[in-house]
Amino acid sequence: MSTHESSPRSDEVAPSIEPILQQSASSAGNPVTSSNATTSASSSNSNSITNGSDSLPPEGSLRVIVGNGSDSTTFTLPIPLLTKNSEYFSSLLSFPGSEQRLRTVTLDIDEIDNPLAFKCFVDFIQSGRYHWIEHYGKHYHYKFQPDPSGFGMILNARVYILAERLLSPEVAKFALEELKEILDNTRFFKKTAFFPTDGLLKATELVYLGTPDRYFNTSASGDHHETTLSRRPDWSKRVKNKYQENIRDIMASQIAKNIKAVNMPEFGRSKAYLNLLMNVPELSIDISMAVYPEMYYVEQPPDASMYVGRRTNVNRAEPERCRVCQRFYPSRNELFRHLRGANHLSL
Repeated sequence: MSTHESSPRSDEVAPSIEPILQQSASSAGNPVTSSNATTSASSSNSNSITNGSDSLPPEGSLRVIVGNGSDSTTFTLPIPLLTKNSEYFSSLLSFPGSEQRLRTVTLDIDEIDNPLAFKCFVDFIQSGRYHWIEHYGKHYHYKFQPDPSGFGMILNARVYILAERLLSPEVAKFALEELKEILDNTRFFKKTAFFPTDGLLKATELVYLGTPDRYFNTSASGDHHETTLSRRPDWSKRVKNKYQENIRDIMASQIAKNIKAVNMPEFGRSKAYLNLLMNVPELSIDISMAVYPEMYYVEQPPDASMYVGRRTNVNRAEPERCRVCQRFYPSRNELFRHLRGANHLSL
């Protein structure tokens, strides 16, 4: 049994993105149900903590508070269900701390711990999937042109980020597939259709701020010389496919597509886009490589031993070559520092 308590919303038509993503998942005041879950807005429920009660949740259940302040939502879920589908909950509850004693966990990181995203997470671990479109409004369907709010992109990006935090790979994989389905739904649109700037940029910002840099695996000592580059994917292989199994690449490729569709002066120089590049500088690298892959093609020089790091196994990494001046650099970050300093990079 799971209990999800939140404030109902009154509108059933397509709402704006920010209010709905920051409020509860209940729709029009009607209970949301699944095969193993019930939803209640009653403040008199004995398991509720929103009415000031300090009572513990039922034995074998965990109370999960998602969000901050008035925007928070409380879920009461079976502990075995959570520990089976999330290494985060499994590890947290195996430690004899306050979470185990009080059977209460709070997820309140801004922009990441979102009640509606967690509702989708719960739906998936209970039934094997979630239907994000049910939270948009009864008049919405997949054949619409991209909605101005970018609701589907933003919600699925939030679910993916939350699933990564909760160490739930199956949920993350499903959210990524749903996001790709939205972005790849151009068969319903005109050839010139592109996604609205606000929704796309918001989803991209969430992805880059909520996911780690995929190119480095820094040691626990924090010594940047201990960085391992061997897991860095080969971009020369990645650019051959339209969509990749990395959410950052997917969003950067979609922005590159928008730049080509609406011209650089209109999109690439917009204030929202420039602000995003300032807040998330690594995004410019991925967009550059999506727009100009030939400039950053990875090649292995005849003798890679000369590029070995000071104390680590970075000799397994593939050095990067600048196509302009033909010099090799031991990492992609080093290459882009050179490109910026030499004015080779212009986007």
